[in-house]
Amino acid sequence: MSHSNLLTRIPMFANLSDEDRQALAQRLVERQFAAGEVIITQGDRGTSMFIVAAGHVNIFLPGEASRRISLKDIATGEYFGELALFDDKPRSASAVATTDATLLELDRDTLSHYLAQRPQGAMTLLQTLAGRLRATNQVLSPGAGEKVVAQLQSPPAWGTGERGRERG
Repeated sequence: MSHSNLLTRIPMFANLSDEDRQALAQRLVERQFAAGEVIITQGDRGTSMFIVAAGHVNIFLPGEASRRISLKDIATGEYFGELALFDDKPRSASAVATTDATLLELDRDTLSHYLAQRPQGAMTLLQTLAGRLRATNQVLSPGAGEKVVAQLQSPPAWGTGERGRERG
């Protein structure tokens, strides 16, 4: 899969024009990680995001006595570390290659330079991020928390694929 095609699978880049996406794809840096190699560490300063071009990665929180809390397994076409493109906060989780992996790295400076040269790409990116923020606001709106609590308190409907619905 081409680098440009991988970018179409990432929500914040999916709405870029083909030309803008191709220009950004050319700036991605390919990096190889061996199975078991740590890619990012929770608490470290982050300045880049990664897209999995091949292989598998586990996102986790470090635990006590070498135990870790697995948050998510990701594979080709998925991504992580995107918050580092926009803030100077420490990494919120760690990532390790669970197989040999090829990752595409996009760092903050590269994205900033790209956006300065392509203002329409910047507007598209901002519109996408604004849409995601609005969706988050709706989830967190008054009453949303009550719905979640009610759903969690209702009996599970094993085998129906729906939570809170009783089997009859």
